[in-house]
Amino acid sequence: MVNILLPLTKPTSGDESMIRTVGAPSITVTDWMQQTMIGRFKTFMPVFPFQGSWWVRLSGQIYLEESDFEWAGWTLKELCKTLLDEEN
Repeated sequence: MVNILLPLTKPTSGDESMIRTVGAPSITVTDWMQQTMIGRFKTFMPVFPFQGSWWVRLSGQIYLEESDFEWAGWTLKELCKTLLDEEN
């Protein structure tokens, strides 16, 4: 099991941890990322704020292959890019 720092610049506390999505009420960064992972990528990785940064926890199971972790990395990169694009 390992925690990975995500390349997000959004603060992790207060109203700044909320994002506005088009046509929807505000939602936290954590909720948006996890809901998007489930809806778009059919997967779940726990995302959480810690000491001013955003992190994700990955766990290696015996049945996983290196390509599964590569896919996770590309998925997280796409999620972070989408979130940062929505910010601007």
